[in-house]
Amino acid sequence: RPGAGTTAHVGISLFGVSRSGSHHLQKEGAFQRGGLDQFQVETYDNLGEIWKIRIWHDNTGLDPSWYIKHVVVWDPLSDHMYFFLLEDWLSVENQKNQTVEREVLASCPAELTQFP
Repeated sequence: RPGAGTTAHVGISLFGVSRSGSHHLQKEGAFQRGGLDQFQVETYDNLGEIWKIRIWHDNTGLDPSWYIKHVVVWDPLSDHMYFFLLEDWLSVENQKNQTVEREVLASCPAELTQFP
């Protein structure tokens, strides 16, 4: 999608059955159109099974609008992957809700048939 990358600062909150934690996701060259970015996010305590994420950006930079297809969270302690399907814009210009934040529940197996 044209303009799908972002120049804004991005953050994520992970919500587990035991705890939650938030982190800023910054890396040189990250969040470019068509890109696949990986980040290591560490927490002091085990969050337990991840059931929801909140992902956002601060709407800064020359081109802050951002299209997100999906987020995958891998827990190395349990060797479990959690999939969050978004397929949406985080943008004050392009999204019907005009928001730069989304909360998404973990996808169930039936939803993952749509996962590329």
